[in-house]
Amino acid sequence: DMLLFSSIIPELVNKFTRVFLLIDKRLCELISDSIPNLEVMDFSVPITEDFFDYQIALCSLGLFFRDNADKFYVQKPLLKIKKTLNIEKKKKYRCAISWQSKGGLKSDKKNINLEALNEILKIDNIEFIAKTGDTSSQLLAEMNNSNLEPPYGLISILIGVNNQFQGKSQQEFKDDFIKIIDKSIALLNGNKERLFVLSIPDWGATPFGSAFNRTQVSNQINQFNSIVKSESESRGIKFFNITDISRQALYDSSLIASDGLHPSGKMYTLWVDRVIEYVSNLKY
Repeated sequence: DMLLFSSIIPELVNKFTRVFLLIDKRLCELISDSIPNLEVMDFSVPITEDFFDYQIALCSLGLFFRDNADKFYVQKPLLKIKKTLNIEKKKKYRCAISWQSKGGLKSDKKNINLEALNEILKIDNIEFIAKTGDTSSQLLAEMNNSNLEPPYGLISILIGVNNQFQGKSQQEFKDDFIKIIDKSIALLNGNKERLFVLSIPDWGATPFGSAFNRTQVSNQINQFNSIVKSESESRGIKFFNITDISRQALYDSSLIASDGLHPSGKMYTLWVDRVIEYVSNLKY
């Protein structure tokens, strides 16, 4: 949405002496390089009301500059990417997609299944093997059907939240989880230090979770996590608890994405902060 509505910014810049755009910091450099005379700022940096004379939400610009959706598609190319990324093409990269729009206006039209996405991307050295909503059994089946071959440099595992949500048994999850760990170790040629496991986040702390029995959800998440921790550490696999971070969402809504369920970039950053030292010290 930020990129889509940013296509209106050049027209806005022409109408005012100074225009500031507060946007996700990951897009700051790209937008700044692409739109002259625009002052781009990271929207996570606090500002006060006396900083500006007028303020408008980026997605509201369409009310004043677009009278129909088709006009979004007749603009000249906006983005100017200066940097190039060289990707080694000796091996096949496999990706898992972990996002899907749930609820909200026309959310069904925002979703796309993996098969359709694969057709759109048409990248020979990337294979999609998992999808959002997977239980441990589904992930294991997809791993077994994907002809994965070692060696892999690093593997992380976070699985189980959909087992809990769908009411799957803990014993079924335990059996699957052990197989997932064993298969991952094999893909690493036995280098267990290059495998780490994250605990299951507590979705009961999200706005979506408010419609459920949060105490029950948390208790069940704890039970599944006890399996994750025990089976990981008993095999010498590094385990990271990120569940406590997810529960901070009860008091900090910025940790949750706009869909009211999934982690925001801020929460993902906190997860990364917890594992980055370990990963950075690995010897490859």
